[in-house]
Amino acid sequence: DRVKLRDIGVTAIAESVTILYSKFRTFDNSLIVVPNSVLDKMVIENTDVVGDRFCNFFDIAISGQSDLLLAMETVRDIAERHPLCLDQRTEEELAEGKPKVPVRLVDIDGNALKLRASIWTESPALGYTALCEIRRDVKLAFDRAGIQLPRQYVVVSQEPVEDSSKM
Repeated sequence: DRVKLRDIGVTAIAESVTILYSKFRTFDNSLIVVPNSVLDKMVIENTDVVGDRFCNFFDIAISGQSDLLLAMETVRDIAERHPLCLDQRTEEELAEGKPKVPVRLVDIDGNALKLRASIWTESPALGYTALCEIRRDVKLAFDRAGIQLPRQYVVVSQEPVEDSSKM
């Protein structure tokens, strides 16, 4: 089963459980061995049991000077058109006209407006593929629309250095 070890922020496949320890294989093929005495105190989420769909978060930041509503609409339109994106709306949400892919402003950080879209797919692997393709298409659409990604600004100042030979 695929599990999420919430206390340590790891998602992995449970490989084996013995009397003393349990082994988990991460998606980058690392092996995590956790003593059962530690595991007994952890919150473990079995993500294989939650259903046949997976919610992926698409996070992107735009500059504070960019058109927020246009950026949100662009992300939503691209995500909703993606063939791997599933529609999780209820009949009530459909009747209310709620979007297939909600896009929210989740943070304002300096010069960055951080957006998050919730995109449903059939599996984490298909989610990865969808997010990569959506990320590419969003970047190209942002370039065409003049929506800027935030830039880091660094201010460098230098104090005059005294000439030690004049002392």
